[in-house]
Amino acid sequence: MKKFFTLLKVDLINGFSLNKNLNKKNRKANKGSSMGLMIFIVAMFLIMSFSYAFMIYGLASGADRPDLLLVYGVAVGVIVTLMMTFANAYGTLFKSRDFELLTSLPVSSRTVVASKVASLTIVGYAFFALMYVPALIMYFIIEGVSVVSLFVSIVVLLLGPLLVTSLCSLVAYIIGRIVSRFKNKNTISTILYVIFTIALIIGIYAINFTMPHTEDVAVLQAYADNLYKVFTTIYPVTKVVVQAMYGNLLYLLFYVALMVVPYILFVIIIGNKYVYINTHAKDSYKTSNYDISKEKNNKTRGLLKTLLQKEFKTLVATPVYLTNVVIGPVMSVAVIIFTAYMLRYQIGPATGEAVNATYVISVNIVCAITLFVSGIAPASGCSISMEGKRFWIIKSLPIDANKYIRSKLLFSYLLMGPVMIIASVVASIIVQANWLDFICIILVPQIAAMLYSLIGLLLNLKFYNLEWDNPTQAVKQGANVVLPMLIDFGIFGHLAALVAVGIIFEISLTWAVLIAVSILCLVFYLIIRKHGVSLYNKIAA
Repeated sequence: MKKFFTLLKVDLINGFSLNKNLNKKNRKANKGSSMGLMIFIVAMFLIMSFSYAFMIYGLASGADRPDLLLVYGVAVGVIVTLMMTFANAYGTLFKSRDFELLTSLPVSSRTVVASKVASLTIVGYAFFALMYVPALIMYFIIEGVSVVSLFVSIVVLLLGPLLVTSLCSLVAYIIGRIVSRFKNKNTISTILYVIFTIALIIGIYAINFTMPHTEDVAVLQAYADNLYKVFTTIYPVTKVVVQAMYGNLLYLLFYVALMVVPYILFVIIIGNKYVYINTHAKDSYKTSNYDISKEKNNKTRGLLKTLLQKEFKTLVATPVYLTNVVIGPVMSVAVIIFTAYMLRYQIGPATGEAVNATYVISVNIVCAITLFVSGIAPASGCSISMEGKRFWIIKSLPIDANKYIRSKLLFSYLLMGPVMIIASVVASIIVQANWLDFICIILVPQIAAMLYSLIGLLLNLKFYNLEWDNPTQAVKQGANVVLPMLIDFGIFGHLAALVAVGIIFEISLTWAVLIAVSILCLVFYLIIRKHGVSLYNKIAA
């Protein structure tokens, strides 16, 4: 057991970069970056989780179906855990960089596998608890707390991620072995992960769209029954949890066996084949044909186009990077269209406002939302850091610094701008905007996407991280990641006050938001034009 805990400690230290964060020399620098980012992300998750749990609570209490909260908490917790585990399982278990080191140590392969699976499970606990605990609190508010329900809820919390971790790791291995035989194996794996994430987001917003806004008990009960079937179909184990919570100990024992037995079997089976699996996991697609004409075409291709192509290859080859910058645009489309729909067909008629007041509220809020979501995780915020230890190659090539910076900015804009055009056009049609508001609602997110690309790159040039062992450290850790989010909130907060004035006086101020964003964009453009190259030259390759 001592060897197991030692390996687990090393996995956690390396995975979360604890040595760097706790080192006295780096403590002051990291205090406001990594810790701030962690607090910010946890706070956002908690707000989201409690808001959705409260929404389900309203439905469950109105329909007299408290068990809906249980199946919701367990099912959604498992889905989020599955999503996070699937992203990391294959690399952690079957393509780990420390494989040669671990096999040279006097440690059994089962102990190695157990430590790695345990590290995946610990991360799974965090995400499972974030979704499960708020729903459980709402359940206890309706049903009250008893000794049995408290005991069962603790058991569910402690064992909840075990089954999904073992099954997801097995599926990740199977998919990894299949796609490893293809040329674009990283792209295929990432696309599968992104599709799953998008499906989850669509499912969450589908609940929002279809949630009945009525006090009719029959309607609420019918919707609650359908939602209960959806959650229990997605994760049938939730039925076992409900029965156990109502005092059936046989179901509780069955739940424990269902969680623990596959987990142990997975560790034993993979432990016996650990060396064989990791050896063959390094096999990859190889081609014996080399076409020299492709090399000639690369030489004649424009520098900017070549740099953009390099950015694209880096994006699709790094799952965490692709997911981080793709989920933002996808969520943006969903949020903008959902907000426009609710303002036009739900909130406006429900408040009984006059037609003009409803219109003004709709266009002002839609304009503000498009401004806010355009700043979600700009790719430029981590594009310098993603170069990693290979940045010296860029510095050694005869590449003009201005063109290099422009390629970063253009690539970041292209990931958000075109998507925002679609979302803003649909939202404008939904709220029936006039020609001036229509133009402003379309232009605001375009200029905002340029603005946040400038802000992200400027901060990444100043707060870069090229010494990372895992791309997650470059994409999700550091001041270059936290500060763009905070600046996005700051800009949105100030301009939201302007929008509020327009709503109070029943005046559309989309044109004023457009002017303010344009001025900010011009200011940051002048800053990066003046200081961008000097910051780039200061980066030690």
